Amino acid sequence: PFDFVSVDGRARNESLWEALLEPSLVRPDYGMLLLDNAELDPKRMYAPVPRAHDPGWICVSFRSFLSETAIWMRCPEGRYDRGNCERARREIGRVMARPGMRSFVDGTRCAEEYGL
Repeated sequence: PFDFVSVDGRARNESLWEALLEPSLVRPDYGMLLLDNAELDPKRMYAPVPRAHDPGWICVSFRSFLSETAIWMRCPEGRYDRGNCERARREIGRVMARPGMRSFVDGTRCAEEYGL
């Protein structure tokens, strides 16, 4: 598996399937998945993109005036690792809730994970 998998372009659904189905191309211990143009119609997304509040993934997404980029980090199963992921989730939530950041994250794919 890879530390980092980036998905963009015409074959995005096929690429997401390849990246996420077992055996996953994304490392199970803190591997990252980047989805460019994450704002595209979710009804056209057939691949199993991690959903908000999925305990196995941490999601961050940012939007410019043109597009949105979403980044997921995969969380391992162990108790110690789960604590690390919860801490990362809290810290990311604090940063995303800052007034200057709100315009970049409001309404994005991952915003509901942080109550935004």
